[in-house]
Amino acid sequence: NPLSADRQMSYNDSRAEGTRAAVTAMTDMNNRCPLTSYVLVGFSQGAVIAGDLASDIGNGRGPVDQDLVLGAMLIADGRRQAGVG
Repeated sequence: NPLSADRQMSYNDSRAEGTRAAVTAMTDMNNRCPLTSYVLVGFSQGAVIAGDLASDIGNGRGPVDQDLVLGAMLIADGRRQAGVG
């Protein structure tokens, strides 16, 4: 059971679920329409997921070819370090 004592899903479990959902959505769309292009956008935890997905795609491990990704926009990325980048 991925729920903690307070009945909340952990951050890591929620992030993994979000990643699976995004990969599934992109894989399904790519199978139906292989020329579809994508822009990855995320806020907060979604920014972490979109950033991981963009990294995987850029390194050849993603659900679509990197040439199909037009860009990524990460808002309030939880991994961003103040004063870096």
